[in-house]
Amino acid sequence: MLNMEVAPDDPTCMDFYKLSQQCLVSGKFLVNNSLTTVQTLSLMAKFTAYAGMRDVAWQVRGMATRIMLAMGLHRDGQSWNLSPKDLNNRRRTFWETYSTDVLISSNWDRPSGLHADMFDTQLPEDYIHGSGFERQRCRMSMLAQEALQESLKIRSNYKKLREIWHKMVEVESETPFELRNRAALSFMVSKYSTLAEVETNTPPSSRKLRLVFQSHDLTDVASTLILSMFRPYFVQAMETPDPSTSAYAEAYLAVIERSRMLIANLRSLHSIFPLISTRHWFFWNHAFSGAVSMATICIANPGSPLVDQALNDLNSTISLYTTIQSTMPQNWVKRNLQWLLELRAKAHEKIDAFRAGQFTEHISPASASEETTEHLLLVGWRNRLVELGHRDPAPETDQPDAISALGLDFETPNSDILSQLLGLTAEGPQFITPFDSTAMLDFGFNHQ
Repeated sequence: MLNMEVAPDDPTCMDFYKLSQQCLVSGKFLVNNSLTTVQTLSLMAKFTAYAGMRDVAWQVRGMATRIMLAMGLHRDGQSWNLSPKDLNNRRRTFWETYSTDVLISSNWDRPSGLHADMFDTQLPEDYIHGSGFERQRCRMSMLAQEALQESLKIRSNYKKLREIWHKMVEVESETPFELRNRAALSFMVSKYSTLAEVETNTPPSSRKLRLVFQSHDLTDVASTLILSMFRPYFVQAMETPDPSTSAYAEAYLAVIERSRMLIANLRSLHSIFPLISTRHWFFWNHAFSGAVSMATICIANPGSPLVDQALNDLNSTISLYTTIQSTMPQNWVKRNLQWLLELRAKAHEKIDAFRAGQFTEHISPASASEETTEHLLLVGWRNRLVELGHRDPAPETDQPDAISALGLDFETPNSDILSQLLGLTAEGPQFITPFDSTAMLDFGFNHQ
């Protein structure tokens, strides 16, 4: 599936998937647990996620996690007289399974299977002494677990989520120099006020495949987590005349910042490796989520000083999707592009109406009583976001009425778009299964 020598929907992929099922059943994997079982299930979960079978990936990932727990991989084996090789293999299998489960759960806004206070397995030696990528990814996954545990509550605690956000920013700051992504960090105005600061603290763009994907992946993980946990508060802030002065101003500004970083992250990756990048769905879906947030600004607050930037980012994402839609047969490409085009049309409608004087709302500045030190910092952050438009090289794309010119046959969604923005992710509305997932999960439990 990731082999550029074959088509992305090559049927051989499914053949190997089915063979893996048969091997697991033949080995009675539910009874005879082993590291190979957990590793195989983890690979199968990764395959189904890449193949667009989201619910199947969720179920298989759950199996891998339960078997991992049954084997006791969540407890470190240092005192069990294991050989260094076996101990390292156990640790590596645990961390790969745990971190991927948490990050996939975070991506789909679903609970993960293991809390961070329920295991003591140490990092494997190669994670500690390697490039730093695996270590950073594991640290981020633990914060993602904290965020999931809080954000999925019926009543989440904004203060706790802010604390997790600050922890994530701190972890990000400890990313090894060579793994920092200059293209995305150019839009992190909460940390870097000027491009000169960005260039001082990041390496130039690289053409090394592993290094490029690792640096872009770390940006994607951190930014997606922050975007996901703050999205509800972003929407609530949009209900006020000036969101940057609302009680959730930090969440509002963080979502804008991270949305722009996700879009810049995809734009950078696709410019370096235009073919390989198309096979990694999560970069595209997370940039889509960022573009939806930018469209929300235009639709809900057409008088915002961020509107022109938001439209630029929306156009940039549409341009990227348009570039790949003729070579990528997956439904998610067409579906996401359809949503973005529809959102852009609605955004232009709202902005044109506002600029024509059909709206009289005035975004008032903060009152004197609100001008605390914290508020002034937020205003400074907002101003830098506005000024950031000068850094953005994103190209303009087709006009909003040019949907038919793209050669796409789309059906306009019947329901109101804005009402769905809160629950809309790159995979569509949550907890909707468009197929019978059990058919794809046939492990032959009735076999003798």
